[in-house]
Amino acid sequence: RLDAVRDDQWDEPTPCTDRNVRQLVDHVIEVQRQIPEGLGSTVPDGATAQERWRGVRDAAVNALRQPGVFERTMPGRGGDVPVEMALLPRLSDLILHAWDLARATGGDERVDADSAALVLDFLKPNDEILRSTGTFGPKVDPPPGADAAVELLCFSGRRP
Repeated sequence: RLDAVRDDQWDEPTPCTDRNVRQLVDHVIEVQRQIPEGLGSTVPDGATAQERWRGVRDAAVNALRQPGVFERTMPGRGGDVPVEMALLPRLSDLILHAWDLARATGGDERVDADSAALVLDFLKPNDEILRSTGTFGPKVDPPPGADAAVELLCFSGRRP
C-alpha cells in the first residue's frame, strides 16, 4: 500500500483526522520500529518512507524469528511485557492505519479477517480506556452480518 502512494498524495487527509498521509506513514513506521528495537535490534534508516518501512519491517521479521523470542519480554506501556502481548497493540496500529492509508490514497482497503478478529478480541475488553484516552473515537454500528474486519474498523470509529 505504501508503494502505491503517489507523490501528490503525501499531504492528503486520512481517516485518522489528526494526520495527513505523510504523518500517518511516519507514525506507523515509528510504532513498528519499537518491535525490533525493543528486542535489541538496530533498524537501518532510509531516504524515503518506503525505504524506512522496508528497513523496519525486515528488522522486525528478523528479530521475531530468533529462537526463544516469544519467551522474552520487551517494553510496553506499563513496563516490560511478554513479546506476544507487546505485539498486539502494534498489530492493531498497523491494521487500522494500513486501512487509513488505503482509504486516503484510493488503495486496497481489504483487512485480513483473522488478524482483525485477533485484534478485536484484544481491544474489546479495553473499550472504555481506549475511548477515554482518545485512542479511538465513538464506535460506529457495523452493518448486520459484518465480518471481523468491518467490525474492527467500526469499533475503532472508522466508517468502512
